Amino acid sequence: MVYFTLMLPFDRLRAALCDRGRRERAVAAVLAVYAVIWTFYDILARGSEDIHFDMAEMAAWSRDLALGSDKHPQMGAWIAGLWFLVFPYRDWAFYLLANALAAFSLWIAWRLSEHRLNDNKRVAGLASLMLVPFFNFFAWKYNANTILIPLWAVTTFLFFRSLETRSPAMAALAGLAAAAAMMGKYWSIFLLAGLGIAALVSPHRRAYFRSSAPWITVLVGALAIAPHIYWLLTHEFAPINYAVKGHPAKVFSIALKDAVLYVGGFAAYIALPLLLLFAFARPKFSALYDTIWPQDRTRRFVAVAFWTPILLPIPVALLNDTRLAAIWTMSALALAPIVFLSSPKIRISAAAAGQILAISFIFSLSALAIAPARALRVHEERALNSGDEYKPLAHAVDKQWRRTSDASLAVIASNGIFANGVSFYLRDRPIVLSLNRIKRTPWVDEPRLLQQGVALVCPADKPACIEAIDAIARGRAGVLREERAISRHYRGTASRVKHYLIITIPPEPKGG
Repeated sequence: MVYFTLMLPFDRLRAALCDRGRRERAVAAVLAVYAVIWTFYDILARGSEDIHFDMAEMAAWSRDLALGSDKHPQMGAWIAGLWFLVFPYRDWAFYLLANALAAFSLWIAWRLSEHRLNDNKRVAGLASLMLVPFFNFFAWKYNANTILIPLWAVTTFLFFRSLETRSPAMAALAGLAAAAAMMGKYWSIFLLAGLGIAALVSPHRRAYFRSSAPWITVLVGALAIAPHIYWLLTHEFAPINYAVKGHPAKVFSIALKDAVLYVGGFAAYIALPLLLLFAFARPKFSALYDTIWPQDRTRRFVAVAFWTPILLPIPVALLNDTRLAAIWTMSALALAPIVFLSSPKIRISAAAAGQILAISFIFSLSALAIAPARALRVHEERALNSGDEYKPLAHAVDKQWRRTSDASLAVIASNGIFANGVSFYLRDRPIVLSLNRIKRTPWVDEPRLLQQGVALVCPADKPACIEAIDAIARGRAGVLREERAISRHYRGTASRVKHYLIITIPPEPKGG
């Protein structure tokens, strides 16, 4: 009796998600609650630390928008910039953006499954994705990898619609989405390759390639990315060089080992939902074979579109002695429910769909319950990469700058991690100069420093960094130099003290 009472709300929710008149409102409500739960999880679990420096880097890039950077193309920075035109520069707002994008990606996966899965399978597929760490525990870190999750989902959805309808409008939107994915990260080339190969095995291939749709997609995509191509030509292909040279394996054996870990890691990330589906569906061997290599051409097309972007990087990496990381597969799961559930030999009952839905929500609420314990543990053990010091260090920099100049602080300079991390919490929203990788912040040069002034920050135990900021400050007028003791207070206790040198240099007087 207790079990049936506890399951009643989830049975009703499953019924709403299966009802044609209510399901879109129901799925919107489910995903909104999901995003809110995981936003609160991040707020509570990370209350003893500041945002990740990757997130701060995106926010810093958004303040000096360009068509590219030395590290990545700029779509993530553009989205963050638009977000912070509306929302304040606060940790919770950044976590909300990241989780809203994860929920949006789940909604696209839901839309992709329409007409490809029956109602109970759609519910089970969505609930299963809600158990994958890419959509919850990993979603919080807004960076070039997580931004690809919604971009790949949207590109796949629009490409499928274009292939099926041959609509010029859909073809144009697919081209824009493809360009946006490439502007998120060049890893998206594997998505585009996968969709192109899938089109060749599609039952619609003849009608598609005889229509104007593929050519409209290519033309619109090329026009959309053309400004970035021009930027690359005028900036020595900097982000492409970073992408190609950023993960060298040095020897083939390392590349091979990473390839094995890449496959194993991907399997581990999706293991929990797959085990649940297996437990509830209890498929026979023939059903598993039909899932791996579907006999139906339409389902085979979807399988090729799903597996190619995941597996194609392996031979490419081995041929180029390049390292792979399983976390890079996070963007490739929008089609997973269709691939693993669409076989007619796999059956998901209404009861099973409701139970999987219940498990996904219990999973999320359980994570929320233990979130404060994680924050306390991080405070006691100290956050990685000095991640608990950015905000108090920013307060110290702000205070010192007000004593140095009446002008707004325009530039913050330090090693990349500190410069980006501190910049997010500075009230004037300065741009960043990375002292250890100056090429990654080409928007700051010597004339700009002279004209606008700068705050320079280094850990007191990093002599190379201190030497760099001393060289910038040497011979300048009005320089204020102080060493500050920084610690983080959380629940009435302070973390270990760390010392930082802060040098503030006021703007040079006009005509000086």
